[in-house]
Amino acid sequence: QLSVTLTHMEPVDLAVARGLLHWPLSPREKRLLVASVRQPSHRELAQHLGITVSTLKTYVNDLQARFEVTSRQALIDRILAAGAESQHGG
Repeated sequence: QLSVTLTHMEPVDLAVARGLLHWPLSPREKRLLVASVRQPSHRELAQHLGITVSTLKTYVNDLQARFEVTSRQALIDRILAAGAESQHGG
């Protein structure tokens, strides 16, 4: 006998977008964080968002300070953890 369990895994950028729904961020900050999931370098992310690398770094530094994390990835991890916690009633 064979038992199979299928699990739907949504793309991580959608999970981040859903996780940000109730975060106190501007639309641009939310867009930056969602795009951060798929744009690894500052240069690529800035280009994707249509802003300069300097402007991007200003946004990133502000977000990191506000949420007391040391990287964009740490902030993404926090968003995903908060989203998983809310889905499981925590």
